[in-house]
Amino acid sequence: MPALQNLIDSYLNGDGGITVSDIRLQALAEPWFSPYGIPETLDILRRLNAADPKECAEGIALCEREFYTAFHEPDFHLLAYRLYREHGEPHRQQFHKLLCMAILTSILHNRDGRTQATAFSIISLREEYFMLSFLNLEPREQYCQIGKGEFDGQFFDVFTVTPSEDFPADKIYFRLLFDVTRDW
Repeated sequence: MPALQNLIDSYLNGDGGITVSDIRLQALAEPWFSPYGIPETLDILRRLNAADPKECAEGIALCEREFYTAFHEPDFHLLAYRLYREHGEPHRQQFHKLLCMAILTSILHNRDGRTQATAFSIISLREEYFMLSFLNLEPREQYCQIGKGEFDGQFFDVFTVTPSEDFPADKIYFRLLFDVTRDW
């Protein structure tokens, strides 16, 4: 994990040559990374009652302990934002809000998700569901599609969705940056 931690530290210290996209891709390369399932940290943070001072303090300790391994998870920053808000720490609250927005911007960068060519590039299935929620989309159907032509051999998840005000199309495309055949 030193490579990922060094990258995050450099980014947080203002190294303009490092982007959140770089950090997301480095997380994907870590041996412990899994694009499937929900990490235990997120599961624990979701169950906490942020209004309970003891549980809030436990959640904040978990956020600080797991900061580097969960840095690439937008949900982690939303949950940390909520905990720091309840704990009365506006600077830490704002910090996690900005990191969540940076991850979101990294996923949205020059993409609209309406075709393979403009698919959102994601490193985990959690990011797909984060984007669906962010865009207020309700998935009706999901299937995997293998790209052709310039996207030959690349895997895409395609969701048929009920269009929303934020996303008027009826299909949304995600380019899977992780190796979907890894566990086959």
